[in-house]
Amino acid sequence: MDYQGIITKAAEFMLDRGWKGKIAKKGQFEQSLFDHTIIEIDALSTLLPLLRQSFIPAFTEQEEQIMLTGVLLHDIGKELDEWQEYVLGRREYVSHVNRELAEQVVFELTAQFGFSGIEEILSTIFLHMRNERSQAKVINRLLFGEHINSRWKTLADIVDAVDNLCSIKGLLSGLHYLSGKSCLSNHLQVTYHLAQMRGVSTTLLHRAAIEAYTAQGWEPLLHYSNGTIYAASSIEKIQEPSLSVVEKELAKVISNAMGSKFAELIVGNPLQSMIPKPELFDYRELKEYLKIASQRVKRRKADAIDSKTIDSYFKERGIKTISDESVQQVHAERLGLARPEMCIFKFFKAALSCDLTGDEVSPEAAEVYADFAESVGKKKKPKVTPQSILHAEYDSVFGDGAYNQLLSTSTFQPAKDMALTIDHFWELEGEQFGAGSIKVEYFEDAKREEILIDTLVKIAGKVYSAIPGAKRPTRATSDEIAKHFLIDMIHPISELSFEELISQQLTAYGNTKANARKEKGLHLCPICNQAFDGGSEAKADFIGNPESHTNRAISHSGGGRIVICDACKFERFLQQILLGSKVTDMLVLFPRMNIGHHSGEILRRKAIQIWDSALLRMSENNPEPDLRISMGLTGNIARRMSDYDVYRLTTDEIVGLMTYESSDSNKKKHRKELEKELKELYGVDNLTVGDLNTNWGTNFVSVDEALVALIAGKVRDDEAIKIKAKVFRLSPEFYIACQTPHMILIPLRSSITMGDESDTNAGIRELYITLILGLALDCSIAVMKVGDVVNFEGGEGVARVPPVPALRDLIESEWITIEDAKCWLDAIGSAALLTSSTGFPERSNLYQILKSPTLGHILRRIEQKNESGQASIYHFQLLEKLKGVIR
Repeated sequence: MDYQGIITKAAEFMLDRGWKGKIAKKGQFEQSLFDHTIIEIDALSTLLPLLRQSFIPAFTEQEEQIMLTGVLLHDIGKELDEWQEYVLGRREYVSHVNRELAEQVVFELTAQFGFSGIEEILSTIFLHMRNERSQAKVINRLLFGEHINSRWKTLADIVDAVDNLCSIKGLLSGLHYLSGKSCLSNHLQVTYHLAQMRGVSTTLLHRAAIEAYTAQGWEPLLHYSNGTIYAASSIEKIQEPSLSVVEKELAKVISNAMGSKFAELIVGNPLQSMIPKPELFDYRELKEYLKIASQRVKRRKADAIDSKTIDSYFKERGIKTISDESVQQVHAERLGLARPEMCIFKFFKAALSCDLTGDEVSPEAAEVYADFAESVGKKKKPKVTPQSILHAEYDSVFGDGAYNQLLSTSTFQPAKDMALTIDHFWELEGEQFGAGSIKVEYFEDAKREEILIDTLVKIAGKVYSAIPGAKRPTRATSDEIAKHFLIDMIHPISELSFEELISQQLTAYGNTKANARKEKGLHLCPICNQAFDGGSEAKADFIGNPESHTNRAISHSGGGRIVICDACKFERFLQQILLGSKVTDMLVLFPRMNIGHHSGEILRRKAIQIWDSALLRMSENNPEPDLRISMGLTGNIARRMSDYDVYRLTTDEIVGLMTYESSDSNKKKHRKELEKELKELYGVDNLTVGDLNTNWGTNFVSVDEALVALIAGKVRDDEAIKIKAKVFRLSPEFYIACQTPHMILIPLRSSITMGDESDTNAGIRELYITLILGLALDCSIAVMKVGDVVNFEGGEGVARVPPVPALRDLIESEWITIEDAKCWLDAIGSAALLTSSTGFPERSNLYQILKSPTLGHILRRIEQKNESGQASIYHFQLLEKLKGVIR
C-alpha cells in the first residue's frame, strides 16, 4: 500500500477543511486538529507493516484502509464551530462524535480515495472515545452496524490505541503506554533513545542514534524533541544497539558535519589569541594558516602611523629619537607596510609554542641538535626539545639572537614586532632565497610575504619532523569529539550505579568553587552543569564575553577567567564551523509535541530546502546580489504576506517573503564600491576594460559590460568574486543544522532587529518571523541566546515570546498558542504596515501601536499625522486585523 500517497492526500483533505487553524487538544498541551491527525496517520502507517507479521490472518488491504480512514476521520466532529467554542472554554461540553457529519464525510472520502468498509470506518469513529465505548454502544454497533468484516472491533481498538498513543505528552509516557496498557503491546517490541538537549551537537546525536537503531532493524515510530520511540514486530529477534555503536555512528556524523575547511577558524585575533582553538590545529596546514594570518590586519599608509609608534620603534632598536620628518616618514611607511608580516610571525610563534609541540623529539633529532642545545643551555647535556630545534633553525636563517627576540614579543605591537622580527627578515639578502641581489625589504609586498611564509614553513617542517609522529599537533578527531558529546545520551547508556552517580555529582558540586578556574579536578560546568574533570578556559573567540556568560565567573573566579567542559567547548566550535563566525542567537524548531517519522522527514526536507534557497541569496554565487535576505524587515514581509495563506506557504515562498531589493541609491553605491575595489586590486587609477580582460581572461567590450557580468556571476575569476562578495556583503547570515526532525537549529550571525531599536520592538520582529515559520512548517519555534538551556518538551505552543518583560506583559504569556497564533501574526503585520502612518519613533513604533489602549487611539494618531486629517479605507482594513489583540 502507498502509505506516503495516502498521507499526502490526507494532508490536502485537512488543509481544505482548515484543520491547521482548528484546536484538537487543549490543557496540558495544545495540538491543532491537523497536527493531531497527521501524526496518528503517520504512526499507523509505520505500525501496519509490523502488525501484519503478528496478526493471524494478516491484515488485508481493505482492513488497513479502514484503520487509516478511521484515524483520519475519528475527530471529524472537532472541526465544528460548537466544539471549537467548547474546547476554548466558551460554552458547555459538547461531544465531537457527530453521527450526521461522520456519515456524510465517510461516504465522500471513501469515494474520493477509492476505499471501502464504510460501516467499519464508522465504528472506529463512534467508539474511539472512552465515554463513547460503553457496553450499550458497543452492543448497538454489534447489532445494528452492518459490518462485513468480523474484526471490526479489533480495527476500532487499534485506531483507539493509536489515538491514545499520539495524545500522550512525553516520550517516556508514550513508551509506558505502548509497553503495557495498549492492545498493541503483545504485537510489538518497543524501545527508545533519549538525549539531554545541548545544541547543534544534539542534532548530530539524534542522527547517530537513529542510524544505530535502524541498522539493528528498529523502525522509528514517533520523534520527540529529546528522543525517539522505536518499534519492531513481536516475532522478530532484535536487540538494542549498545552505546559504543551509537558512539561510532556519532563520530561518522560529526566528521561529515565538520567538513574539511578549518583554516579561517584556526587563525585568531592578533590582539587576543592567534590560535584560540588549538584542538582544531593541524601542523600539516601551517602554510594555509600563515596566508590567512597575513590577512588579519591590513597595511596602512604612512600618515595613519602615529609618532608614538615611531618613537617606540626607535626605542626598541636602541636608536635615539630622530626628529627629521623625512626619516620619520620612511619609518612610518615601513611600519605600515609590514603589518601583515607581523601577523605571520605572530602566528608562527604560536604554532610552534611548547603547548602545541610538547617537549619530546626523536633520538635521531636529539643527537643532531645535541651540540646546539648544549651551547645555548645553562647545563651540560641539556634535553633537546622541539623548542631548542626551533631556536637553532630560526637563528640559522634570521641571525643569532633572533629567536630570543621572537620570544619576547607577545600580542600585536607594531613597534616591537617591527624591531624584533621584521627587521631581521628585511635585512636579509634576496640571494639567500634565490630572488635577486637586493635586500628583502625592497621586494614587492606580495613577493616578500610569499618568501616569509615559505621560509617559516621550512623551519617548522624541520621541527615537526623531529617530533615523533604520534606527538605532532593534529586536529581532534571526530572519535575524540564524539566521546565528549556522548555524555548527553541518557538512553542507551553504559551501566552506572545510582549511588556512584550521586557521589560523583556531590563531589563535583563541592569542588566547583575551588576548581572553577582550573583545567583539572572534578567540578560542574558553568554552562551545562555537567560534572567534568579537565575542560578548557572559556575564550572570547567562541564564548562571546567569558566574564558575562555566567555569574560563576564573578562569584567563583575573581578575575573573570572560567573553565568550561569540553562538550560545551566543542558545541561552540561546531556552531562556528557551520556558520563561519560567532553565533549571536539560535532559532530552534522542534515538533509541537511529537511527530511521525514520515512527517518528520517532510519537515526536515522543508528546512533544508529553505536553507538551499536562502543560501543562494547569501552567497557569492548570487546572480542578483541586490536581492538580499532579511528576517527583520517586518513591514516588507507583512506586505507580501497579504498574498499568501500562511498555512500553505511553500519553502520558496518563505524565502521570497524574507527577500528584499536594495534601493536604487544603494545599487549605485554598490557599483561605485565595486569599481573602487577593483582599482585597488589591480593597482590602477582608472579602470579600463583592458585591465579587466587581461586579469579575467575575458573579451568584454566595455567596463560596464564587464561589471554587469561580474555582478551576475558570469565571471569566474576568484579574486574578482571575492571583491563582489565583499562589496555586496555576501556571506551566510544563518545556517540550518538539520539532521533529524527532533530539533532543527538555525544559528544566526546577527540578531533579528532593525537599527538602534528597543529590545521590545526587536522582540516583536523576532516573534513575527517565528510565527510565520511555526505556522507554515507545523512546528514550535523559539529564539534562544547562545548559552541558554534548551529544555522544550513539546506542547508549549507555536512561537516563544522573547523574554523581554514589556513584551511578555503585552502578550501575557511565554508562548503564543495555536489558538492565538494567527491573530498575533495578523496584528503584528498590520502594526508594521501602520508605522509610517502613525509616526511613532522608529525605536519603539511596533510596540507603541500594539500596546495602544483602543483602536480609536491608533485611528486618532493616524488622522493627526495625515495631511488630510483623515484615515483611508486601507487604514481601516489594517485596524480591523488589530481587533484580536486591541479592543
